[in-house]
Amino acid sequence: MTLCFMWVWTGRTLTLVGVAATIGAGLAMRSWWVLLPGAAALAAWLLIDLSRREEAGQALQPGMPVGARAPASRRQPPTDPAAPARWQIPPHVDAVQAVAIHPSGRVVAVGGGNTVVLWQAADPAHPTRIGVLAWGKSVTVVSVAFAVDGRLLAAGCDDRSVSVFDVTRLAAPGRVGVLPAPVGDRQVPACAVAFAPDGRHLAVADRAAVVWDVTAPAWPRPVVTLPLARRWRRGVRCATTFTADGRLLALASRTTVVLWDMADPIHPTRLGCLRPYGFSLGINAVSVHAVAFSADGAILATASSQHIESYDGFSMTVSDTSAVDLWDVADPTRPRRLARLDQRGAASLRSSRHRRYPTFTGHADAAQAVAFSPAGRALLTAGADGAAILWDLTTPTRPSVTDLFPHDSPVDAVAFSPDGQLMATGCRDRGTTLWYTRQHQQETTDTVQPVDG
Repeated sequence: MTLCFMWVWTGRTLTLVGVAATIGAGLAMRSWWVLLPGAAALAAWLLIDLSRREEAGQALQPGMPVGARAPASRRQPPTDPAAPARWQIPPHVDAVQAVAIHPSGRVVAVGGGNTVVLWQAADPAHPTRIGVLAWGKSVTVVSVAFAVDGRLLAAGCDDRSVSVFDVTRLAAPGRVGVLPAPVGDRQVPACAVAFAPDGRHLAVADRAAVVWDVTAPAWPRPVVTLPLARRWRRGVRCATTFTADGRLLALASRTTVVLWDMADPIHPTRLGCLRPYGFSLGINAVSVHAVAFSADGAILATASSQHIESYDGFSMTVSDTSAVDLWDVADPTRPRRLARLDQRGAASLRSSRHRRYPTFTGHADAAQAVAFSPAGRALLTAGADGAAILWDLTTPTRPSVTDLFPHDSPVDAVAFSPDGQLMATGCRDRGTTLWYTRQHQQETTDTVQPVDG
């Protein structure tokens, strides 16, 4: 009897073997004195195993083998009201470079390596893989975007090619068009993609920006080419985005973000430009990584970084800094900086001769991605410090931190669902995390709350 209960505490595998041996011996010997202790040990083992699962928030699932551990995505949401609700999508094949949420809010596209995976996220606690878009060559997917009507998905790769997929049937997506990579310098960095709200036009930015007509995705037609940086530097990433009404297009590359009037896509007009770090000369290298418009198109957010090398005659000093800037683009011809979420120092509202805008503490490392909530009153930023920060922009000149979402590796991609209740973040450790937000009915602000049940 004592030996049987010792088996219970020595380990799950040894427990099962020992109990089975005891019951088998009891049956063979036809002895109740051996059979009953074995049955008691089996019952005790089941009770102990069940209690351990319940303590970990992992109740037995139908069809789960005895002793198996429930997947992380099926664990119960946090019960702490102050803790944000998060669920982990199973790891991607490579570092996650891009994420996008379908207009229905029920599907998340995760891009990285040579694969884009579509996940059913109607229930964020139980994401299900429903489709895989793969490339047969060694490329890296760096940007993904859904059309507003949800019929098409575009994916940009680091070989400057763009594939367009028909995702009307999400379970069986198919490639319906390929936008050819421009002939020329193959050292030009990866391209960014963005659909116009009309669903007909697709902006692709690398060394130059091309607006394509994808009304017939199998036969894409270039509409206009928009120039970007005159001087290029290897490793610079591009970014592009439309306003919700499609009238403005922001194109970012190297040091500059250019605003274009796209009321007539065939004859666009250059309206203005902005430089987060001013003019960059010589060894001061500036890169604009991401851009995003607010819902009303009046505010533009940019994520940029600067690499500075200075020489005093005796030694060289190297420093890197990064910032997220908020710009007033109500008048696109004269963009004005509203505030800076700086990597360095504490918050300061003092204006200097060269800085007449408020500065606040942001990420501890380079800012990589930005996304506005659909209501336009919150901004989600992500950085190489492994943090995603949700900012309250009720007063754009005085942004405040609403919540902080920690990760185990740098975060390179963020996205909001159309209803603003779901956020997705993608990391370099192949992880994709879903965060659930519950907005106030009047959408006066965006706050993070756990999901009930």
